[in-house]
Amino acid sequence: MGRMIVEPDQFAALTRDPAVFGVVAFLIAENGPDANFMIADGLAKAKHWSRRIVPAARHAMLDIGLIECVRGPRPGAPALYRWRSPA
Repeated sequence: MGRMIVEPDQFAALTRDPAVFGVVAFLIAENGPDANFMIADGLAKAKHWSRRIVPAARHAMLDIGLIECVRGPRPGAPALYRWRSPA
């Protein structure tokens, strides 16, 4: 999936929940290593996923340092994220 690198400890954390892992895999496939992208809750509806899975995936990715927020949410515009560079 491009030049995206997931560290072993991040991979282990993500694989604890297969649904979260699936959302992450989708985001990696859709967004290159230099992309800024949304992880809006509406993605779940668009993909026919449980409504709770996208917020859970976003939270997990932030917790393990896989992504960082580059712009907080604003009225009418969701937050933007980017992949964090490997340490």
